[in-house]
Amino acid sequence: MKFEARLENGQRHTVEVKRQGGQLEVLIDDDPVSVRFRQVNDNQCLLELDGKIVDAVIHRNGIDQEVLIAGITHRLRLIDPRLQRDAGEVSTDGPLAVKAQMAGRVVRVLKTTGELVEKNTAVLVIEAMKMQNDIRAPRAGVIAALDVKEGQPVSAGQLLFEVTTK
Repeated sequence: MKFEARLENGQRHTVEVKRQGGQLEVLIDDDPVSVRFRQVNDNQCLLELDGKIVDAVIHRNGIDQEVLIAGITHRLRLIDPRLQRDAGEVSTDGPLAVKAQMAGRVVRVLKTTGELVEKNTAVLVIEAMKMQNDIRAPRAGVIAALDVKEGQPVSAGQLLFEVTTK
């Protein structure tokens, strides 16, 4: 899977990840990086990066990520060019569709149609690449449509839910 990673300092990198068992083949700007990983829990994993073991805590909010490594928080945005979606400013008019960023399986549905949500409230959890990702409301509003159920597989770009203004 290939992404564009945008760091909070404005830097941009091309990141390509291929899973091979417990090993990841990672290219950052076409430079190979040796990565092995072990999932500890939903948001934590142990990484071996070029022979050095580090603990990583990952917090996801859609395409925005916060990765805590060695006490330093790295903020980045992962953009899948296949979906051509860059979640910048969110429109406040009309329903807002939230789509899957990658293929996976719905693990938990946390909200229901008609329920009020605040911005960044977790609506559902999707497991992709053996990691669970909270899918959050991009703005405050009402869940107008919830198009998935627990256990359902989803495709990249598939509609998950819509949020309308309150």
